[in-house]
Amino acid sequence: MSEPFDLSLSVHRCHIHPWIVCESPSKEGAPDRWAIASRQFAREMVDPPTILAIESVDAIGQPDRVRVKLVGHTAAVVIWEVQRDHLVVACDRIAQLSIASPTVLQVAVGREIPTAGKWALWEFGVAAILRNVEDLPGITPMVRRYFARATHYQDRPST
Repeated sequence: MSEPFDLSLSVHRCHIHPWIVCESPSKEGAPDRWAIASRQFAREMVDPPTILAIESVDAIGQPDRVRVKLVGHTAAVVIWEVQRDHLVVACDRIAQLSIASPTVLQVAVGREIPTAGKWALWEFGVAAILRNVEDLPGITPMVRRYFARATHYQDRPST
């Protein structure tokens, strides 16, 4: 049996990091697969005291919401759903975020990303490309290293 979470422990803001899932809204009313998978797996992908604030955003319909959610954060993860018919738009959003927030870890997800699209995504700064939600736990070592480095520099006293 797991121990209950102790609410008396105070959490410093520097330990809370955004995990943003950019998924197109489903036309069939199906649940957002990547947001659900992120809520299921992401918290196990980081070590304490790191806490992930997982949010879902329609990056195609509201492109500025991703940048707004990242204001004030140097360490964050953005999961981009990339569909064949929105590949150019997704590459544009990823490139813009790479320029505006170069320390953010970006991951592209999608089943039908053509080879040329994958090369473009790598060039724009995507750290990983996943096909299925079941692949999400596979990037755990990368995410742990990313947050270990980010919090190491964040916890250092300023001179």
